[in-house]
Amino acid sequence: MMKTRDFVYIALFTVFAVVLSILENFIPLSFSIPGLRIGFANIAVIAVLYIYSFKYALFIVLIKNFLVFLQFGNIIAFSMSMSGGLLSLIFMYIFKRYLDKYFSIYGVSAVGAFFHNFGQITCASIILSNKIIFAYLPILVIIGTFTSIVIAKAAELFISRFKNIRGYINE
Repeated sequence: MMKTRDFVYIALFTVFAVVLSILENFIPLSFSIPGLRIGFANIAVIAVLYIYSFKYALFIVLIKNFLVFLQFGNIIAFSMSMSGGLLSLIFMYIFKRYLDKYFSIYGVSAVGAFFHNFGQITCASIILSNKIIFAYLPILVIIGTFTSIVIAKAAELFISRFKNIRGYINE
């Protein structure tokens, strides 16, 4: 059973993910590459995956996507974000859980970035009934690999600080 304190932390991580996702919509990165985003909200998802569990990280992905959809009302963006987020989380969990001696948080983040992009491209291909959109995947994978390093480093720092705070609170 989840303690009240942990429930509050999960809620704060969720708010953190939502705020980062909304703020990221205002960063003009897509001027040259349509749909390009860094994925700052994944800092919270990865941190919760490492600190708590898959089910709480899943909660954050679902709630974050739903609340951002309510904010912007774009069903296509919601579908693509949800498909990418769920696929990403599933594979990050698999790699973290079963391949942890081969993959650090950086590798897990890179796997998450790849599958997030793959999920979004697959969703876009279905929506547009066009397979040629998969030609865009290598560009997203290259950029996603670099951004996943930034996300992993931020998550790593966040986890470290959070464990210190949480340890201090437990005393």
